[in-house]
Amino acid sequence: MNEPFPWPLDQARAFLRSHGLPEGPLTEISGQAWVNWVFLVGESHVLRINRITVETDDAYTERVAVPAVRKAGIRTPELVVFDDSRSVIDSVVTVYEQVEGRALGRLPWRLEGLREVYTELGVEIARIQQRVTEVDDPHGWLDEETVSDLGELVPEALESGKIEAVTAAWLEDWASRLDPAGASRGLMVFAHQDFHSFNLLVSGEPMRLNSVIDWGDAGWADASCDFCSAPVWAVPWMIEGYEAEGGVVDEAFVGRILTEAVGTLLDWEDHPGKEPWAPQVSSFWANLVRLMAMDLDSRWSPWLPDFLPGVA
Repeated sequence: MNEPFPWPLDQARAFLRSHGLPEGPLTEISGQAWVNWVFLVGESHVLRINRITVETDDAYTERVAVPAVRKAGIRTPELVVFDDSRSVIDSVVTVYEQVEGRALGRLPWRLEGLREVYTELGVEIARIQQRVTEVDDPHGWLDEETVSDLGELVPEALESGKIEAVTAAWLEDWASRLDPAGASRGLMVFAHQDFHSFNLLVSGEPMRLNSVIDWGDAGWADASCDFCSAPVWAVPWMIEGYEAEGGVVDEAFVGRILTEAVGTLLDWEDHPGKEPWAPQVSSFWANLVRLMAMDLDSRWSPWLPDFLPGVA
C-alpha cells in the first residue's frame, strides 16, 4: 500500500520535539508495514504513525504487550512513547528505540545462517512462553487466538474457484487426517502470533537473530501458535531450538501447525499492492512443497498427506 504520508515532515519533527526526542534526520522505510508509516529517526529511534485508513487496534495491543515482554527479558526494542492524544499529529503515534539489525525479509535470499536464525527464533519462543506469564491488560487490548476450520475452508475454496475438484478432494482427505490435531488444544501461552520474516531483525556474517519486533497481534494462544506465522519449512529448525530451551512438543503439535498452514493458504487473499512483506497464495503452496522435501522426524508422519487418496 503506497499511501503517501499526509503530513509535512516538520509536523513529525514537532511531535518528536514535544516528547524531548531527537528530530531526525527522518528516513521513511517504505513498504515496511500495512498498519503504520515508519521512519528511522537518525540512529536512535523509530517513529511509527498509524495509517489513517487502518484501525488502531495493533498500537493498543503493543502498548500492553511490549512492556510485558521487555520486563521478561525478551529481545525486542523498548516502547519509548505511546501517544493517542492526537494533539500534534491526528493519529496514534509510537516511538521505539532503534536497535541493531535489519529485517530478514529485506535481505537478499541466502542460505548461510538461515537455519541458525530460525533455530534461535525457536529458542526465543520458548523463552516467551516460559517467562511471560501475565500481562497487565485491563482493557482487553491483547488479540484473541484464531483457529482454522478446514471443514469450512476447503469447500469455500472450491466454490470460489481457488482450487479445483481434484485438489479439493485431496485436501478433504488431508483435513480428515488433521482433524484430531485441530480439535486438540495444547498449553495456552503468551504468543507473538506474527513471526514473518519482516519481524525478525538479524545481523552479522553469518546471520544471527538480534531481536523480534511488532507485537500488534500478541495475545494468549495455543503453544504451537507462534510456529504458524513463520514459513512452514522453517518449523523443524524452530522446534529444534524450542525443545533445546525446554519447550514441550505434544503429539499433536505439528498437526496443529500443519492445520494452520493449510488454513492460511486457503483463506489468504493476495494483497493488491506490491509490498515486500505481503506474500501471495503461491508462496504458501511453495512453502509446503519445500517442507515435504525435508528430512522430517517421525512426529510429522501421522499428519502428512498421501500422494492421492487410494492411489498407490
